[in-house]
Amino acid sequence: MRTRTVGPTTELRRLHGPSSWSRLEFPPFVLDLFFVKDTVSALDLHLGPRPPDPVGLSRKPCPRPVAREFSRYFQGQPVRFSFAVRFQEPYTEFQREVWEALKAVPWGQVRSYGWLAERVGRPRAARAVGGAVGRNPLPIIIPCHRIVESTGALGGYSSGVEIKRRLLWLEGVSVAEGRLLTV
Repeated sequence: MRTRTVGPTTELRRLHGPSSWSRLEFPPFVLDLFFVKDTVSALDLHLGPRPPDPVGLSRKPCPRPVAREFSRYFQGQPVRFSFAVRFQEPYTEFQREVWEALKAVPWGQVRSYGWLAERVGRPRAARAVGGAVGRNPLPIIIPCHRIVESTGALGGYSSGVEIKRRLLWLEGVSVAEGRLLTV
């Protein structure tokens, strides 16, 4: 199994470096959470062995409410993440609109990139929506893994399609050979 270590926060760390980080492990998943002060600003999601520690940041224990909500999520329980998050990079208004719309996709369900484009008022912009989805710095919290192609193919995922497949399975969505079993 290949470990995926490139996430949306790589560029974020280079531009705006968060002040600290924490690691949570829910085998086979490893989450690296990045904080600006005490607010989650980004998340890298890995599959497989523990990735190298981020360089140049102080490691701190994960705040209990954050760890508790992720623990419930990885136990297969629906979670509405309630802790504060902060977008650190100067993201566009369009990206923020897309991420806000992603929150409307319920646990255990999927929607298409086209559905999301319509939701943000740009029905012909499915590709642009896909680009915004791919730049989401807070996967799982903002559930971009619930967006799939209109054909039922999984499409891409910033942390890797295998992670997307496993997150959907965790939520009870049936996936086989990179496709939803029901569309």
